[in-house]
Formats: sequence, C-alpha cells, structure tokens
Amino acid sequence: MNRKEKRKIRKEIEMFSNVVTLIKQYFPFLIEKLDKLTDTRHQSYVEYTMATITVTRLLGLLCGIKSMRETTKVFNTEETIQNIANLLEIELEEIPHYDTINEVFENLEIEELRKIQKYMVQKLIRSKMFDKYRYKGRYYQIVVDGTGIVRFKERHCSNCLKNTYNKGEKDEYSIYYHYVLEAKLIVGDIVISIDSEFVENENENVEK
Repeated sequence: MNRKEKRKIRKEIEMFSNVVTLIKQYFPFLIEKLDKLTDTRHQSYVEYTMATITVTRLLGLLCGIKSMRETTKVFNTEETIQNIANLLEIELEEIPHYDTINEVFENLEIEELRKIQKYMVQKLIRSKMFDKYRYKGRYYQIVVDGTGIVRFKERHCSNCLKNTYNKGEKDEYSIYYHYVLEAKLIVGDIVISIDSEFVENENENVEK
C-alpha cells in the first residue's frame, strides 16, 4: 500500500469517526428513525435494513458523491463497509447495490423524511450551539429561496412548469421544468435546509 492510499484511508476513517461522533452526540435517535421509514419492498427479498440503505446514501452525499451508482463503486472497500457497520452497530459484508438504493429512495414517503429533517434541526437548535448567531440575541434568520432543479425538452409530468422562448417566431420552443421553494436557517457561514415545497402546475398551463 503506497502513501497516497494510506492517506486516503486515514482521511476516510477520520471522516467516519466525526460523523459517528456527530450522530451520537446530537442525533441519538437518527438511526432508529431511519430504520422505521416505510419499506415498500417485498419483505421476502429484503437483505438490507432501511437504516443501512439511507445511511449509505447519506454518507455518499457527505463525501460529495452525487450518484448512487458512484456511491456503490467508491464505498465498496473493506474499511468503508466496516465503518458503516460500526455506525449502525450491525454485521455487514457488503453495502447495498445502487439499484437497491434507487428503488428504496424512489418509493420513500417525503413526509417521513421531512419529519426526520425537522427532528435534526430541532435537536441542533435545542443544543444552543447556534445561539450566538441569533439576530439581536433573540431571532434566528430564515431565508426562503426558490430554484429550478430539473429541465426537460418535453413535458415530464402533469405538474411540470413551462417556459416558452421566442414566442410567435419560427424558432419558438418550450422548456418544461420543476421548481422547488426552500426555507433555510442561516447560522454564520452555515445554511441548513428546514423545509422544502415543490411548485406544481396544477392547471397544466402555467408559464413562467
């Protein structure tokens, strides 16, 4: 094993150690809550718990890994698998395949995830670690931000918003997109999402 590989392993172990400390200190019931997420899979084929799947994806995001396929590829090392097992306090030989992770996240109930999100924000606020960032020593700063998340050349679903360019001209074209409105807590240089709401086109004809 060369020096670069050793440094990578040390960095990974340090990151996981910090995550474990953070979770145990501030979110003692997080793993339990993740494990209680509604599982829509056929139970006779279930190999990984909901906590195993969601924690694997969460750690992937913390490491800057955007795709679930890449998460499976990068995390497929003995050290990573053991660290995840230690965090979950279970025996684990392999991490979930990205197809399994995709299937679970496609069918997760958004409201259940929002409850966990609010639990985490409430725990951080009650820890008083952000008190010094209160405005005039009393108020937390909340900003509301809207942003587009996906764009399509054709209508993706009935709730797509629509933007038409070059109206009335020969090169007129339309873009369909989804927009999300998000409330964020500002504490120093840290921005924490506290709730999200998708903007839906219920009449199927609203244009920006």
